Amino acid sequence: MGKRKPSKAQVNPTTSAAEKERSHVTIKVHRQQAPDVFLRIKRDIPLRRLKIFYCDQHGLEYDTIRFTYDGVKIGNSQTANELGMVDGDVIDTWSEQDGGCG
Repeated sequence: MGKRKPSKAQVNPTTSAAEKERSHVTIKVHRQQAPDVFLRIKRDIPLRRLKIFYCDQHGLEYDTIRFTYDGVKIGNSQTANELGMVDGDVIDTWSEQDGGCG
């Protein structure tokens, strides 16, 4: 019988908690009218998924909420990696308002 190739786990047994930790980031989502929420997300998925999840969980209309990071609006296709996010960073949410003083 031929030799079997070792599995990746056998070759590099340290590919566990440390690598998984680097592939995720814990973000705090802040909204003035609600308690802060902590979400753990993969660093390379579009933040659109986080935004939709947050709105669904809080009964908000997705189109009426603005998400910002460091004062800049977050695009739907942007990822935590692209924005340089680290554990504990804060995403602020804002209700979009129409109109004004007249």
